Amino acid sequence: MAKKKTGKDLTTGDKLKALALFFVSKTLWKNLLLMAIAGIVIVILTHQSLKWYTRHGQQIPLPDYTGESIASAKADADNRSFRMVVSDSIYIVGRRGGIILDQIPQPHELVKKDRKIYVTITKSQPDMVTLDELPPMYGRSFDRTARVLQAAHNIDARIMGRTYDPGPEGHIMLMVFEGDTIIDRGDVLRSVEIPVGATVDFIVSEQRGGMVDIPDVVCRSYDEAEFIISSYRLRVGSTRLEGEVEDLQRAFVVEQDPPYDPDEKIRMGRSINLILSREQPDFCDPEPEEF
Repeated sequence: MAKKKTGKDLTTGDKLKALALFFVSKTLWKNLLLMAIAGIVIVILTHQSLKWYTRHGQQIPLPDYTGESIASAKADADNRSFRMVVSDSIYIVGRRGGIILDQIPQPHELVKKDRKIYVTITKSQPDMVTLDELPPMYGRSFDRTARVLQAAHNIDARIMGRTYDPGPEGHIMLMVFEGDTIIDRGDVLRSVEIPVGATVDFIVSEQRGGMVDIPDVVCRSYDEAEFIISSYRLRVGSTRLEGEVEDLQRAFVVEQDPPYDPDEKIRMGRSINLILSREQPDFCDPEPEEF
């Protein structure tokens, strides 16, 4: 019986022949094919797992929704698998409601699907302001109050008229909203609410336009007459001298225009013209009543 060859007994040719048979073996190629298929499956499963857990590769630029209506923007966001959430609303005078003013994330940022988009939109109805929320009005400076109303509440103030008041000019005497008197000297309608962006009207004070009595300065010295006239919020007009007058301040009033009449009044700020003489008229009392 022939003796089986061992590895030491194999010739180089035998070894090469055995190696060639190994590489052409169906078992080898079957195993290699199975290994390749397994590797591909592992790569695909790993990639899908990354996509499922991290949305890897699915980031897309976020559209710019500012200036659009919330209805159309929400419909577009839904189609892109975004979720739109209204986080705040602001009333803006002259802008219709439901318009997007701002968004987070900002336009064109790369985001994943199902991302929430927080938007700020315009209100359809203005906020209301009560009188208790407004600064004090009556007797206050109109200019200062108008600045506060605009800065704090976006309410415009305008002067609809003026009325005489002996106090400082430009102070509030009356507040009117939509034809109703809201604030005057004694009353405040606390129940009234004013919408943001509205316009309120005011009557303010002025020192001109009031009616005053006509003072009687005939027989008075020029100094006395000037003081009396100014105390009535009137002015000394033209002066005419009769005869020689050396000292105007010591001259006497012999006539005035308009003449004194206890039943007549003149408008504040008007002038009273005087005729002066060195001597006091004969019809005057020796000692005129002090003013």
